[in-house]
Amino acid sequence: MQKLFLSLFVCFVIFSLLFGCSQPLGRDNFVESVYFSSDVGLITTLAVKDNYAYLTGAKALIVLDVSDKTNPILVSLIPSERHLIDTYVSDNYLYVGVGNLKFPNGGLKIFDISNPKEIKEIPNNLVLPETPVGIIVRDKIAYIGDYASGMVIVDVNNPNEPKILSNYTIAPPLDQNKYNEILNKAKTDYGGFKTDFAKKYSHLNITPEKMDAIVQEVGLDYIVKYLTILETNGSEPHTWWLTVKNNYAYISADADGMHIVDISDPINPKKVGQISKRGPNGEEYFFNSIALSGNYAFVAVDSHGMLVIDVSDPANPKEVKEVPAWSDTRWLKSGGHMVLSQVRGNILYLSATEDGLYIYDINNPTDPKLIQKVDKSVEKGKGTNWALAVDEPYIYTGYFDICANVNKCSSANPDAQYKPTGGFEIFKRIE
Repeated sequence: MQKLFLSLFVCFVIFSLLFGCSQPLGRDNFVESVYFSSDVGLITTLAVKDNYAYLTGAKALIVLDVSDKTNPILVSLIPSERHLIDTYVSDNYLYVGVGNLKFPNGGLKIFDISNPKEIKEIPNNLVLPETPVGIIVRDKIAYIGDYASGMVIVDVNNPNEPKILSNYTIAPPLDQNKYNEILNKAKTDYGGFKTDFAKKYSHLNITPEKMDAIVQEVGLDYIVKYLTILETNGSEPHTWWLTVKNNYAYISADADGMHIVDISDPINPKKVGQISKRGPNGEEYFFNSIALSGNYAFVAVDSHGMLVIDVSDPANPKEVKEVPAWSDTRWLKSGGHMVLSQVRGNILYLSATEDGLYIYDINNPTDPKLIQKVDKSVEKGKGTNWALAVDEPYIYTGYFDICANVNKCSSANPDAQYKPTGGFEIFKRIE
């Protein structure tokens, strides 16, 4: 139902603007782990500010005092009835997307973190079209990647009453005739409908028996709409993450690639450019997180690795280079999946799910060099490396879904046994 989802070799100048010094590569490590714990449980997103880390799992917000990076202290744990999907810190506020990827009508929790030891939720009644997967806040305006909806722009100047200013939609209009046809089939021959669905999505390990639970969880109408989009458009574009720079929003939309949207008027966002990619056999490239540096966008491309895109002309983005990470790029066979990306100075950090953390030198942005691949996190028993936050010289990562049998845990083995746990790790850049 959903896509749930470096080694070292040249001399370069690291953070020359910040530190004014050179750092040779070729060492065994560029970063080293200073802390890891699985006690915090499953972690899917995190944000860091002023020696406090804000972690979200499935249904809880965890606040850690990380003043001592080798010994973080739990400050508070705030349960939530709904899934917490993404986090973002701006000024004295923490913004947390809530919902479920399978459900429409997401929400946005806003917390006052002026006193991190006693953070307070500010109640609001905001309802989003889908589920907020990515959140960026600039000048009291939140730009929210809203899964199947697109990008929702929200005025958060008054945290008690956030207001939707506009919705940039990536999904094509629903084919009503096809929708009615599939819905009629589901209602008149539910058994046949379940069998057909399970056969079509057998690669996701969906069986007719599991279909009943799925229908009960998300509702028949949602499934029918999903199938309608797939059968009329071939795929459903999902907004996963986005980033904002100057007057533009850069939105990752799965196989639909990257949309570049003019947000100079937040009430009337307009698409100015788009880029996507297919492989030699027509296979789609799934765009995930986007990190910007100068005139270049570094895109985490799921099972492939990374794309470098020149965005100096927002209306005409151009691919500069593909940086592969794995030899087998099939989604269920790939050695990992590039998910989140962050740039600090001339260093690019990428979380790669099963395959750990990748670090690149982008001093020459058109030719990134692999500095260090931290580890294969699943094989190390940590889980799937997903959450990522960088506050130099520290790098924070979160893990989820540690396998019961780590030797069998891989995206190529969807039948592997998982435990609902994970972990939190802090790395430090070595001076």
